Amino acid sequence: MRNGDLSNEPAPRIYVVFDDCMGKIPDESKELVNVLIGEGNFDKALSHMDFNYNIIARLGWLSVRKNVNIYLVTWMGEGMAQAIETYMSDMNVPVRGCLALTSGQLARMTAQDDSVMGIYDPDPKHALSYGAKGRIIRDERDLT
Repeated sequence: MRNGDLSNEPAPRIYVVFDDCMGKIPDESKELVNVLIGEGNFDKALSHMDFNYNIIARLGWLSVRKNVNIYLVTWMGEGMAQAIETYMSDMNVPVRGCLALTSGQLARMTAQDDSVMGIYDPDPKHALSYGAKGRIIRDERDLT
């Protein structure tokens, strides 16, 4: 709403890569998690991950206080994306959804979308793939 009139401008969006940013697989559990994902035990695979609750809290703050739509992205497949979305919903983290994409697919999907403010990826090799929207995320202070 702008000056009492409805606006047709979309709310700003950000994409945050879940893997190695919000959820990290400990080295001693990598093989087990890969087996669980292969078997379709996505919830059990999530239980072996270490979560960065500071980033999760910051995402909640951005969504509620700054009116930013947040989408998560995972490289681990569609079943894992659904499990992550359910997990975030159970934790009351206001994310719009979790997508299973590759970095190339994400770059193509967001290239011409002006409502996307940033794409936060912990892998510096992907930063240039997203153009000016790409951001490297190390901790919650990188989310703006």
